[in-house]
Amino acid sequence: MSLPISQYPTHVQGTATAGTTAIFTGPAGYNTTISGITFNSQTANNITVFINRITPASTVIAYAFTLAAGDVISDNNTYILAPGDSLEITTTSAATNYMFTSTSVAMTAQRTVYQ
Repeated sequence: MSLPISQYPTHVQGTATAGTTAIFTGPAGYNTTISGITFNSQTANNITVFINRITPASTVIAYAFTLAAGDVISDNNTYILAPGDSLEITTTSAATNYMFTSTSVAMTAQRTVYQ
């Protein structure tokens, strides 16, 4: 039996400015797993991490923290995004750094069964 499934892991990193930033949006046709999220900032910061779901339309808050300058958040939870869902943060810092790993798997992956 062969199960060819399109899959690609990606290391994502960037800097979010004050306000709300979508740091990842699930690509069309793929379910995505997000893991190993790390946030840090050189200034005091309030940060809220949430997922915006497309279907049904909803916002799920993962957590919120108040950080001192230089604090680091390491989140080892796994989040699953459907196509169009987004992982977002709201921050009060002018520069909040983030990094994580995402793995996307095609929803239309074909299964080939040999008899």
